[in-house]
Amino acid sequence: MQSPAMPTSAYEPVEVPEYIEFTIDLGARPAHKPPLTKREAASMLEAGIRFSIYRPATGEFAVSFPYVTILDTVRRRLTFRQ
Repeated sequence: MQSPAMPTSAYEPVEVPEYIEFTIDLGARPAHKPPLTKREAASMLEAGIRFSIYRPATGEFAVSFPYVTILDTVRRRLTFRQ
């Protein structure tokens, strides 16, 4: 009778993307904590960005920490990386 195969490691790595990115056009909005539109917030949520506050009815949105923002001053774009 053969013994069952033993696991090679107690830790089995799982492939997880390093981060999720989502870029918005700022237009005339400030780069620091720009108010998100309902469409932007819905698209970000669909892309996998996590929110600590997500209230489409009132237009209140806050991206959950940790995240990093990258500002493109030439194109007036802000990229969220979470």
